[in-house]
Amino acid sequence: YGRISTETFSYKVDTEKPSMTITSVNASEAVYIGTTLSTLKSFAGTATDGTSTNSSGVAKVQYSIDGTTWTDAIGTTQWNANIDFAKVETNNATVQFKALDNAGNESTKQSVNIILDKNVPVLENLGVQGETTDTDGISYLQSNSEKIIGQITEEYIESITIDGTKVTPDANGNFSGTKSINEGSNTCKIVATDKAGQITEKTISLYYDKTVPNAEITSVSPLVTANGKENNVNGTITLQGTASDDDKVASTVVTIATSDAENGTYTDNTSVEGALTVNSNDGMRYNYSIDTTKLSDNKFLKINVTTTDRSGNIGTDEEIVYIDQSTDLPTISFSNVNMTGD
Repeated sequence: YGRISTETFSYKVDTEKPSMTITSVNASEAVYIGTTLSTLKSFAGTATDGTSTNSSGVAKVQYSIDGTTWTDAIGTTQWNANIDFAKVETNNATVQFKALDNAGNESTKQSVNIILDKNVPVLENLGVQGETTDTDGISYLQSNSEKIIGQITEEYIESITIDGTKVTPDANGNFSGTKSINEGSNTCKIVATDKAGQITEKTISLYYDKTVPNAEITSVSPLVTANGKENNVNGTITLQGTASDDDKVASTVVTIATSDAENGTYTDNTSVEGALTVNSNDGMRYNYSIDTTKLSDNKFLKINVTTTDRSGNIGTDEEIVYIDQSTDLPTISFSNVNMTGD
């Protein structure tokens, strides 16, 4: 019969690989993920299949964490992928990306190094250099400018700031910075941030006190007037006094010393056994007994009181008396006898 049927179709041969770009991160640098914040990380980019007339077009973009299992990203020429690293047991991972065209050609794989930071920065040993923290958690200071110190434990540290000023830790994690302090109560905030954006903040409390405490000897008794002196003492005498401060008295200490001359050089006798006895001393009120018989007779006795507040400010008071044990001897007087011998 000689019948002929003809059908014509066309096709393209696409041998060109597609290309892709990651735009959301710098693929040449590590990407840090703070797992205490989230185990998810978003990536985005573009993909093309060249300009050839035989181009088959981008079919999909895929990613893989283990290099074996590949998962489709959302989109083709504009794509994004929300990747969960929760099941990654190590601290490091490598994410690979590739684009495929409709002819099955694959682009060159691009890799991103992932560092999983599973710990927040740890701030320790915070305080003021050379100062101790009181039991109430406050550092009491005498200066309006102090060096704040501390220590950081963090493998991937990004920054440390002291009240907003950046400081740099040494190889052992120790850091310091100077802070200006106002009179009275102050706070100082230390902030540590790691490369994954995990943040630790701590605040320390400071108190700047420039007022000297008041140390006052209220009485030394008994005093005996004799031999042209009004401040003679003998036997056991009692010392009483008070101390005060605009903040708080930390301690009051009493010392005793003797000298041959009132304005001479005094020798400390505080440790002479039995000479100085504390009856009571709560820092703000004190009562001491001083047994002058334990000390050399006919000497000037300097009683010194030193009061210290929590910032280390010192106030003093002193009293000088004269030891004369003879002033304790009885005296005899006659009312009916003429002592002139007439």
